[in-house]
Amino acid sequence: MPKLPLQPQPAPQPAPQAKAPAKWAPTVFEAKCIVQPKVDKFTIEAGKEFAFTWTFKNIGQCDWPQGVRFLRVQGDDDIVSAPWTHNGPAVAPGEQLEVTLALKAPKHPGQYLSFYRLANQDGIDFGEKVWLDVTVVAPKVVEQIKISPIENQILIDGSDNVDPMLKSQKMLEKFDASPMNRSIEIDARSAESNDFEI
Repeated sequence: MPKLPLQPQPAPQPAPQAKAPAKWAPTVFEAKCIVQPKVDKFTIEAGKEFAFTWTFKNIGQCDWPQGVRFLRVQGDDDIVSAPWTHNGPAVAPGEQLEVTLALKAPKHPGQYLSFYRLANQDGIDFGEKVWLDVTVVAPKVVEQIKISPIENQILIDGSDNVDPMLKSQKMLEKFDASPMNRSIEIDARSAESNDFEI
């Protein structure tokens, strides 16, 4: 019986490989400050309330959603600031977001410097850092000139950094209007109207 020729066997096929899962790309927010306060250094009285405004531009590829915050990230924490959160619509790439921060100056005079940045809902800050340089001074003391009703003494309250001539003028005005001075003038006129013989 004749032998049949061997049939070629198909080459083994490699087992199908499972597709690798797609790599997860974290959301990256990017921001640039395009408008900031005109003053580089700011002077204010201790304890006074004030506000500063910055404008940021979304220069990234992702929208900024609601919940983006503006936080102090460095510097003096004596400057009290009200919490700020973006509650408006999402900020798309190329759009701008205006941030107005309500602040209160420290109680004690001095130099204070704080830095702020935008942050996502988890508190992770992003974008350019901006700063606030504040010089806090003591409240102005208004000079008051008054006459003591008990001793008829002229008292001066307030700062010593007042023009001496102005102080003297105010003292004379107050003295001229005092009851003690008026009584002296009356006695003088009475003495002039009487004739004295020796």
